[in-house]
Amino acid sequence: ILLLNRMMENSEEGPNPCKLPKLEITEEEKNDSNCGADEKPYYDGDLPKEADVGICLFRVESSSVPVHALIKHRYSDFIVQEIDNNGRVAELTSTQLPEQDTKVASKEEFQFTDSQRACLAATEKNGNKGWVTLMEAPESKEDRTTLHKAIKQSYNLESKTSIENDVNCICIKSVKGQSARNYRTDWVGKGIGDYCSFVLYKEGLSTMEAIDNISRYLNLSSKLFNFSGTKDKRGITTQHVTAHKVPASTLARVNAKFTNVKLGNFGYTSVRCGLGDCQGNRFKLVLLKVDNNGLLEDRVKKVKEEGFINYFGMQRFGTSSVPTYKVGQAILKNDWEDVIKLVLYTRSSDGNDNLKPARREVEKRRKYEKALGLCRRCSGPEKSFLMGLAKFGDKNEGAISSAFGFVPRSMRLMYLHSLQSLLWNQLASKRIQKLGFKVAVGDLVLNSDENPISVSESNISQHSLESVVIPLPGFASLIPDNLREEFDEMMKCLGLKQEDFKHKMKEYALKGDYRKMICVPKDLEYSMVDYAKDDYDIVKPLAEIDGDADSKAEPDGIDIKGNKALVISFSLGTSSYATMLLRELTRSDTSKQSLKSLGAEAAADSTD
Repeated sequence: ILLLNRMMENSEEGPNPCKLPKLEITEEEKNDSNCGADEKPYYDGDLPKEADVGICLFRVESSSVPVHALIKHRYSDFIVQEIDNNGRVAELTSTQLPEQDTKVASKEEFQFTDSQRACLAATEKNGNKGWVTLMEAPESKEDRTTLHKAIKQSYNLESKTSIENDVNCICIKSVKGQSARNYRTDWVGKGIGDYCSFVLYKEGLSTMEAIDNISRYLNLSSKLFNFSGTKDKRGITTQHVTAHKVPASTLARVNAKFTNVKLGNFGYTSVRCGLGDCQGNRFKLVLLKVDNNGLLEDRVKKVKEEGFINYFGMQRFGTSSVPTYKVGQAILKNDWEDVIKLVLYTRSSDGNDNLKPARREVEKRRKYEKALGLCRRCSGPEKSFLMGLAKFGDKNEGAISSAFGFVPRSMRLMYLHSLQSLLWNQLASKRIQKLGFKVAVGDLVLNSDENPISVSESNISQHSLESVVIPLPGFASLIPDNLREEFDEMMKCLGLKQEDFKHKMKEYALKGDYRKMICVPKDLEYSMVDYAKDDYDIVKPLAEIDGDADSKAEPDGIDIKGNKALVISFSLGTSSYATMLLRELTRSDTSKQSLKSLGAEAAADSTD
């Protein structure tokens, strides 16, 4: 519009009836035309680095010389397998349906034609509101009943027999979201439990991205799926998941759709998988192009014996210029206006470019419905928050907090847990800087009932450094005497007090917990591998994982000439980070910004 008006104003020929008339534009449209890619974002800052979140020390007393290596270069270089509470490692070994689904399939078997299957799939995917004619109805009532059950069991569709042009026809209609789950009355897991358990295998996706893809494809709400924790995006991971009243036959359809997501080892259970419901994870890692293998091998041996500082890794704080702990800080302050700005305003570093138009719309005019329309291809907490704001508005803190409730609970708690993680990292660093790597009077340890007790002169000889815990702050946390002053100062800098963890909204109240200061990996094994360009692939089988997923999502490779690789495997407890162990070995910054720089340097080296 601006361009057309400018052309009219600058024309030397005068008025021309064949030209378009001058168009009137609103002030908002003028503002929109100025919202270019070069406009300064509301939050214009760098990605957080280790020092910003309290990560600043090393456990192993060794040279500070960094060991250069390629970390997570390929997805197959970083493999994570969850260990459940029974000690079972999550492995995708079978995609066969369980006995219950097999019985149902044989009992209600109906042979659809290819065109009928296409119609069923299209109706389910497109979410048609009206009835769609599928086929002419079978003559016998028994056959019609079998047909209706087969549709109901395999698709999120409602079906009925109706008369059209004096002919009995089978008609179908989409059943979406929560209604789809409630519509299934013939639950195949009846008598066993309301959940279908399965192993989720993924490559190059975060856990939330994988669940979002699965739920969108199956036309289900993502709230039906539960898991113990999120796994790394840049890697190959397997973990246990439960889905509420979603049969294995429905879930198995995912395997034909995606190349980097596979589901298997199906079963039925009465136990829902919840956050933290696992013993930890088994890691199988490959570090490529190691430049100082002697120093690296020496550090591996020391970490095996002495462990590493149990810092929360950089993944805990998000991947944008607005760290997730800042949102948690605003929630504890009950500053809901700031929550809108932190979650939805423009930022200089954001992993999702598709959100930028929606962010600008919220920042400039707070038109949430329009912003929601600008991010139709997006998923995640931002879109969920926009849906809530479109419904409740932002007139007061009650409306905004209700809107924030549209974000899945696990994601909302993630912001608060990120703040706790920041405080834990800072407290651990303060404790080590102050008292070193030895048990000290005033430290906290856990007794046989998992309750914290203080180390005193009389019992100090009974405890080791590995038993010392640092509080994960909450309203009921016991802060050790030797860190009370430091803790109060940290809370003051955040504009908070310990009692603020007892939020007036119960779901945001944090009681607190305790976490070991030092983590010693279990069952650590390693080997140094010589390889050249021609036998580059020999490294991969050493870290191979079970499952049939195709590795088509692997990032581009580099020209490997003649190098050494470290192949290392170990187990860590829940919420302990393998990247922090790797940091101890390489003395390299594990922030996203630093890893990007390292990757760029490695790519440059490969062309020399």
